[in-house]
Amino acid sequence: MELKRYKEAVTSYNRTLKINPNDSDAWRGHGDAQAKLKRDTKAVNSYSQALKINPNDSDAWSSYGFSLYILGRYEEAVNSYDRALEIKPNDDEVWYNIARCYALQGNLEQATENLQRAIELNPQRRRAMAENDLDVVRIRYNERFQKLIQGINKEN
Repeated sequence: MELKRYKEAVTSYNRTLKINPNDSDAWRGHGDAQAKLKRDTKAVNSYSQALKINPNDSDAWSSYGFSLYILGRYEEAVNSYDRALEIKPNDDEVWYNIARCYALQGNLEQATENLQRAIELNPQRRRAMAENDLDVVRIRYNERFQKLIQGINKEN
């Protein structure tokens, strides 16, 4: 994985999982390699296996959610991200990805609320991302979104 040789990584993880099919880290790594190869359905299956073994792995929940998001399964992705936040509540990336899912579903209120939380946790990075992210384009002209981006949101 570190060398970005993802096909070889998949092969390695397959060998590891043949020896120990209950290795949740290997399943997560297998999912990560599959995701890098744009094999998102396979990635979802690998993350699912990892989470059956270790349901307290916030990174696996987050990665699982991201693969579901890529597949356009936004509701499922949000559920997965919610599980990640139960374990690691201050993960700005997860909050941001939830906002993206809601924006793509046209749920502007939820998108903006989750974006606000992401920005609170990591203002510079999340504002910059939101300004250029096509997934949040639906809320771009929302007044509350504009305030968040400008950093002058005075709401609760």
